[in-house]
Amino acid sequence: MAKYRIECEQCLGISHSGAVYTDGEGTVELTDEEVATLIQLIRQKKTTSVSKLNLKTSHPELYAKLNQNNNPLII
Repeated sequence: MAKYRIECEQCLGISHSGAVYTDGEGTVELTDEEVATLIQLIRQKKTTSVSKLNLKTSHPELYAKLNQNNNPLII
């Protein structure tokens, strides 16, 4: 298994001076099979959006691993 560092940016909303963003970062350890699954889904659906990949329904164990401890990897 390999460890992957993933960074993301999340919009917290709009204030009187414009959009407010925060950065998130997390590390996840994935098997070669899990990586292959993610690559296949990303290529098939042409998105990296977890909600659009439908991981929660199609691959709940992988979703749970990415969402472990309220990890910022799931938005």
